[in-house]
Amino acid sequence: MPDLSELVVNPELALELERAEAASLLARMEGLAAVLRARLAGSDEPGRNGHPEPGENRLLTAEQVALALGLDVESVGRRKFPFRVKVSGRCVRYSQTGLEAYLRGLGGGAR
Repeated sequence: MPDLSELVVNPELALELERAEAASLLARMEGLAAVLRARLAGSDEPGRNGHPEPGENRLLTAEQVALALGLDVESVGRRKFPFRVKVSGRCVRYSQTGLEAYLRGLGGGAR
């Protein structure tokens, strides 16, 4: 089986994979893509080395969560994600650490 770096350079090599190998690789790649979307949706405010301080939990907007999950904003608003935080009245935000844990669960094949 070609390794990931070979597949990135030559995606057509994926056509040679067995179905089970392709399914496994796709699930892992979707998990990676979700984590990368979350990273891009996160804040670039500096903490230590440009990253949030350990244990720091930022609250994200529906737009940031939509980008991280590959959904539209309306879909995010309708779903009751476990990392949803009601701030006040109609104001809802989403826990960044909760989103990251949710995405790690998706990467582990819990789809």
